[in-house]
Amino acid sequence: MLHTIIFISIFIILYSSIYYYIFIRSRSAIAFNLNLKRSHFILFIILYFTSILGLVLNTVFYNPLSIFFYKISVFWFALMLYSFIFIIVIDIVRLLCFIFKIKPAIIKLHYKTIKIILLLTVFLVETIIIVIGYQNTMNLKVTELDLRINKDAGRLESLNIVMISDIHINALTTKKKLRNIIKLINEQSPDIVLFVGDIVDTQIDPFNKQNLGTLFLAINSKYGIFAVTGNHEYIGDHIKTINSLSKYGVTFLRDDVIKIENSFYLVGREDLSAYRSLKKKRKSLKDLIVNNNKKYPILLMDHQPIDLDIASDNGIDLQMSGHTHNGQLFPFNLITDLLFELPWGYLKKGETHYYVSCGVGTAGIPLRTGSYPEIVNIKLIFNENKNSNKYISSSK
Repeated sequence: MLHTIIFISIFIILYSSIYYYIFIRSRSAIAFNLNLKRSHFILFIILYFTSILGLVLNTVFYNPLSIFFYKISVFWFALMLYSFIFIIVIDIVRLLCFIFKIKPAIIKLHYKTIKIILLLTVFLVETIIIVIGYQNTMNLKVTELDLRINKDAGRLESLNIVMISDIHINALTTKKKLRNIIKLINEQSPDIVLFVGDIVDTQIDPFNKQNLGTLFLAINSKYGIFAVTGNHEYIGDHIKTINSLSKYGVTFLRDDVIKIENSFYLVGREDLSAYRSLKKKRKSLKDLIVNNNKKYPILLMDHQPIDLDIASDNGIDLQMSGHTHNGQLFPFNLITDLLFELPWGYLKKGETHYYVSCGVGTAGIPLRTGSYPEIVNIKLIFNENKNSNKYISSSK
């Protein structure tokens, strides 16, 4: 409870500070017109309380009213984000001009007009970014990987995996969108389907009340559908989420290992954030696989791509993760490059293959400007010569 209060307090302070900064700077462009100033003030007051109300209602309820306010909130947050970035850039330029005493004559002569033009230009560019970013969320791609693992997998010579991460089912998720995702999954003719965390965004109500589970029943998978928890499963009620999804053929591996077709092991780790709800740390990977016969391939699902060396040190053949979204929104993808050894894509360390997906859905703001939504199709070939390991990636 204390962590929640602290988080909410920090969010309100940060949000209010940024909001006030945007309000003051945008207001300066229309300071000469009293009517515009009044309209600007009323608009910002309405948006401030509406956006917060949208977040609160979305957390507690799922109904047409909460969805309406939530839509206003998330798109306003997108506009705020890029307004903040543009204003920061403009203010840095203004500061440099002040320091070096640069003030073109045209600005002196048309100061008010230029401020209005700049305000409208920024708004137009932001609108274009938001429209393109929203359209990008619909542009699903399939990333293909052909990987070779030099181990015996019993009677299996190959394995066709479809990996999905970060759907983030929420109030804005429609049946059409989820149906398109599942259609794309089935088009890959998977032997096994793996959901690598954050299937839901915060609460399970949008999934249940829209009856989205029936769509999961349409997934065709020879060996089943398996999942691990992500950090967002623990923002809401993770028990309700797991129970709801389990009714529709999704098997959660929570610090668990199963052997499939007596050919390969599938390991599912509890998410790193689980200790906040479970009050205990997840099992170590070493303890999880202590009884595994390592002559067979070992595949690992771990939502957050943290400490990648742990997998290679323990003889994992393939680790699949998500979580990062590759920042989702520019310029946050630049930050993920600093935070994660592998923020998106493929890596091989020793004999261990890694793939971190940027996800197929969006967290919070329904835009993508730093990556595209992807489904990952991994085709494993077993029992090949060690020197033949290779990586191929393409999108279609």
